[in-house]
Amino acid sequence: MYSTKTVEEVIIEPTSYCNARCPQCDRFDDKNNLIVPLKHLSLSLVRRRLGASQLPNLRRVVLEGNCGDVLSHNDPIGLVQAFEHVTEVQLFTNGAVRDAGFFRELAQFENTHMVFSVDGLRDTNHLYRQDCDFDRIMTNAEAYTKAGGRATWKFIVFRHNQHQVEQARALSQSMGFRDFVVKHSDRSWHVGHRWPVYNRGEYQFDLEPSDRVRVGQLKSDHQQLPERLAEIYRTHGAVKRCPQAVKRSIFVDHTAHVIPCCMLSHDLWSETYNSRFLRKHLPSPSEISLVHHDLARIFSGDFYTRTLPSSLSDRPMPQCLLHCSGDAKDQW
Repeated sequence: MYSTKTVEEVIIEPTSYCNARCPQCDRFDDKNNLIVPLKHLSLSLVRRRLGASQLPNLRRVVLEGNCGDVLSHNDPIGLVQAFEHVTEVQLFTNGAVRDAGFFRELAQFENTHMVFSVDGLRDTNHLYRQDCDFDRIMTNAEAYTKAGGRATWKFIVFRHNQHQVEQARALSQSMGFRDFVVKHSDRSWHVGHRWPVYNRGEYQFDLEPSDRVRVGQLKSDHQQLPERLAEIYRTHGAVKRCPQAVKRSIFVDHTAHVIPCCMLSHDLWSETYNSRFLRKHLPSPSEISLVHHDLARIFSGDFYTRTLPSSLSDRPMPQCLLHCSGDAKDQW
């Protein structure tokens, strides 16, 4: 199922630190209180465990995070340098951390591709990307593109910013962005299809999906999950094979756990609806930790050779069912 000789992509979450306070982020509870343990993935560990000698056919590295911003890592330039031998290193950031000089330096690495997650303009971006200064983002992005960096503007659409998509697209083109990507969020909405937004425990407003997203498309809240998962299983059955394995891709979280994809990351350090199922399949997380084992040993262990394939073909974990069964597989 997995082999160090066949892996072509590694997605790495290098840190759980972040300058932003986005609602719905795994790093916070519903009231925007920090819950994630703060940790940087060791650069020396990355070089030792994920280098060319360990992964001879690695072609692409994605530096992103479930609960952290890549550029909040203590040495993001070092991370990029560690993968100068691969075809592409893609980085995701909100753009409001570090300064223009840093972005000009980063642009000199020809294999890098920066994705700026900017969800609106000066009057709206901060509503979701809380604590992110729009002018600083624009200064950093322009410094990167003018220095020759390849950049994409990623725009998550909600009701409060949906009227600005084309204006933002035009701005991105004038600034030298190569691409502009639009995503209409279908995240969970747990109070009448709204999400109460807090900042440091203080209520701000109700986040709502864009008009393009129908209520039926929204992911169910956790109270409704058992019924939805049962229906998915009745309709589609097992997952059969992990889509990330088909893509020859793996995910490494900020604590150095090697897991099939980012969807399982939150379950390892927090108590989620999927945590008890994951613990059943993975009694000891150290079994998949780069701190304790190299990749070859992890891939030859019980989790990757027996328990994960058996789960997918018989009773997939809720996360696997929710994201990779039936129509959900098309998202990959």
